[in-house]
Amino acid sequence: MSLANMKDLLNQARQGNYAVGMFVMYDIEMATGLIQAAEETNSPLIMAYGELAEELVSIRHLSKAVHSMIGEAKVPIALHWDHGSGLDIAALALRSGFTSVMIDASAE
Repeated sequence: MSLANMKDLLNQARQGNYAVGMFVMYDIEMATGLIQAAEETNSPLIMAYGELAEELVSIRHLSKAVHSMIGEAKVPIALHWDHGSGLDIAALALRSGFTSVMIDASAE
């Protein structure tokens, strides 16, 4: 299946009266497990990643690998950049193929 738009996933869930889980991944192994669980339960999935985890795997490396995995997945999957610190990192996330971003401006 292809990469899904998070807004579309949530709208479908609202209409169908179900929830879509969002889970933070810290590396490729977690992404693999999340996709496997979503496929086993035939559930759409929102996978999130953010700056706190970027010291483990860079956004560019993770994005390339995850996009390949999503392309082979049997369920719709959205990719969300969570708790970005500003517009520059949000733009990088969008250029890296994330379908949604959240900027956390609470420190400002």
